[in-house]
Amino acid sequence: MRIPPARVKGAYSPLESCLLSVLCSQSKAFEMVVAGQLLGELVRKLGDRVLPLIIPILSQGLKVPDSSRRQKLFIFTTGDMFLFCWTRPSPQDQKACIDKAGVFNYDCKYKGATSKLASSLKEDKELSEAGFSLNHARTLLGSGLETYEKGKNALETWKHFQMNWTFVNVTTPIRRGVKFCVCVKELLPWLVMPLQMVYVNENKSAEKSKASFSFGSGTLQGHLLAGEERFSVEMDENDQVWYEILSFSKPAHYLSFIGYPYVQLRQNCFAKESTKAMLKSCSAN
Repeated sequence: MRIPPARVKGAYSPLESCLLSVLCSQSKAFEMVVAGQLLGELVRKLGDRVLPLIIPILSQGLKVPDSSRRQKLFIFTTGDMFLFCWTRPSPQDQKACIDKAGVFNYDCKYKGATSKLASSLKEDKELSEAGFSLNHARTLLGSGLETYEKGKNALETWKHFQMNWTFVNVTTPIRRGVKFCVCVKELLPWLVMPLQMVYVNENKSAEKSKASFSFGSGTLQGHLLAGEERFSVEMDENDQVWYEILSFSKPAHYLSFIGYPYVQLRQNCFAKESTKAMLKSCSAN
């Protein structure tokens, strides 16, 4: 039987106390998942109208004195799992997210699209008609084979993704098919979002002294966005070494749809900070 949203909203207040007591307690994992799924069902039925009601739960969760209990506050929405964590996500938290993640959450015909030239994607009308927005940044790191190798090493060790507000586990191998998490600190909690590497490409030309290294990752079910992102380092025929970020994305959930302009600003901020990290890595002795 379908419950009208109005009746669900009327029942929210008493449910709020129950959910909070379970999510912020030392309840068993099964009980916490059930509570989280219930909260997710309320979110699904009420849409963006429930956001003002959820914030008190998140705010009160921060007041729990035991940090280990704060860290347990996760939200599982119906159909997908969105993982929120009060403290910096541990490897165990990231593994839990990966274990619960589903398949790619965007059309398979777009898989690997970021391996193309940025100019090609900009002219791809089908991609834009599907609602995807393009994000592109390209910066000169320096010149010469040494700079290229330093840039490649920085990508392989995730130095381009180590910031105080977002990170990827540095032990994550750069290999096709590997699943991993991007952890992002937004407002109150950390968000833990799953991805999978779609491709890893490396090309070298001894004759023309050209070389390139790149890898692209696609979002999985449980990620607030849908799309793909590529990081690459390239040494061109003039020995100049370039760092490039290329991605296409769109909201995969109404929570990200509501705040998508903010998400785009954060993507631009990431590109700037990631470029600084790469420049630092390439200039280090």
